Amino acid sequence: MPCDDAAAHAFLRCTLNTADRVKSARFYREVLDLRQRGEFTDAEADVSALGISQPAHRTRSRLWDRRWSRRTPALELVQWHEPRAHTVVPTPATTIGLRAVGFRVESVATVRTAVARAGRDARMLPSGWPTGTGPTAWTLDLDGVTVELVQSRLTDTDGPVLSHLRLNCADLARSIEWYEHLGFDVAAKETSTLLPGLPLGLAGQVEVASASLQLGEDDPFRLELLQWVDPPGSTPASSEGNAPGLAHIAFGVEDARMAHRYLETAGLANSGPPRWNPAPGSTHETGWSVFLTDPDGVRVELAEHTPR
Repeated sequence: MPCDDAAAHAFLRCTLNTADRVKSARFYREVLDLRQRGEFTDAEADVSALGISQPAHRTRSRLWDRRWSRRTPALELVQWHEPRAHTVVPTPATTIGLRAVGFRVESVATVRTAVARAGRDARMLPSGWPTGTGPTAWTLDLDGVTVELVQSRLTDTDGPVLSHLRLNCADLARSIEWYEHLGFDVAAKETSTLLPGLPLGLAGQVEVASASLQLGEDDPFRLELLQWVDPPGSTPASSEGNAPGLAHIAFGVEDARMAHRYLETAGLANSGPPRWNPAPGSTHETGWSVFLTDPDGVRVELAEHTPR
């Protein structure tokens, strides 16, 4: 396990590549009451860590729920001007990679009404879906990203809370071990769950294995790992850094260069040395960050972050 300075201690953000950043921000504001707290444009940006060799021109917006602070996660919307993102291609529920962004809400019924007003449809997930004990629904945002809605009593705010990310993995045990190297603990684990496939757009009964990971006992955010057993997980359509949909996740560390040294020792540093990121408009990150890919090709960033 990494030492404290090298271990991830907070979920910072999840990046979502969008065809129209303004429309996407409006969707998340009207449906889930997310507020934009920052917007900045990168011109001639070095995005080689995202697998893109040419300089990029892109605009980014960061959205927070009502708890907005250094300790709460953000959803980052990115619109690529050059190179442009490809057209959104629908993918099945079994696709390996970042699959869904999740929110805790006081009332699933109320949010489903807001989803309908936004011209989308929200369906209920089957009982036993590995996210929580309350009723759970899902919908698709304007870029085809799955949004999970988990009914839960909210004590820390009066609006929806960004609560989890779902990641479909090919091998649950392998992914758990990998994220434990970053500092995650296993909060819950199910080796086999049988569910009806119809609410997920699949035929018959499906079998999944799952684990819920957290960064310390006091962190309410969860990284939900899901392995499709039957049917098995399917290969993602694209791994390009500007591909539409959920693109990469960022966690905070005290010392990114120390984290990189630990990752090298563990054989996990697979995407180059630490890099200086000026982080325009951000009060969260001091500059140094490390990029790497998990066993399923998901891009993970470890960025220096002071949780004050």
